[in-house]
Amino acid sequence: MLTQFLSFYGQGQVRFASPIRQALHSIHSNERTRLCEIMNAAGSDKSREDKHNYTVLYSALFTSFKPQSVFEIGLGTNNPDLPSTMGIGGKPGASLRGWREFFPEARIYGADIDRDILFEEERIKTFYVDQLSGAAVDKMWSEFGETCDFIIDDGLHRYDANSITFRHSFPQLNSGGLYIIEDISSEVGNLAQFDQFLESTGQTAALVLLPHAINQIDNAVAVIAKD
Repeated sequence: MLTQFLSFYGQGQVRFASPIRQALHSIHSNERTRLCEIMNAAGSDKSREDKHNYTVLYSALFTSFKPQSVFEIGLGTNNPDLPSTMGIGGKPGASLRGWREFFPEARIYGADIDRDILFEEERIKTFYVDQLSGAAVDKMWSEFGETCDFIIDDGLHRYDANSITFRHSFPQLNSGGLYIIEDISSEVGNLAQFDQFLESTGQTAALVLLPHAINQIDNAVAVIAKD
């Protein structure tokens, strides 16, 4: 297992140290939360033994944070010809449906480059976006026409896409909101690149490589707060 990587930025230690400690305790104790069960049942890889254990951290973060609007970029395309595909067995929109159950009062939104998986149903609406184009991200937010409390980037898992999306999306986050970048590669050079990027934003943030018995490739997340 890779050595734990953890770095704080701005007031990140004050804001995030406690929930991260709680999450690490739960991981080492093999505890599962209600959000773990919800996401697993929905078919999301945010809570799968062979993929990720983000839901343990999120459960700790959401103890006092109750967003009314959630926007997740990356619906989980099952088109094998697209980058960051979930494969033909993937369940597009699984995480959005999980968020809808976990936050029963919240409005849930999402976006993806795969137009074929965009959908709309009760309390869920989705949009098209190309994360490698700042103009496309701006257009997505223009069509959305609102701000939101919680943004998750689970789309194209590349530094260039993540950084472009952040720069064009963070202004859409409400004060007090959270912005999360998932599936950050644990390759040392990539973590260093994100470390420098998060430092440069001047925001309250944390970058953490969560321990995982199987996934030693991309189980790191960045959590950024808007003060």
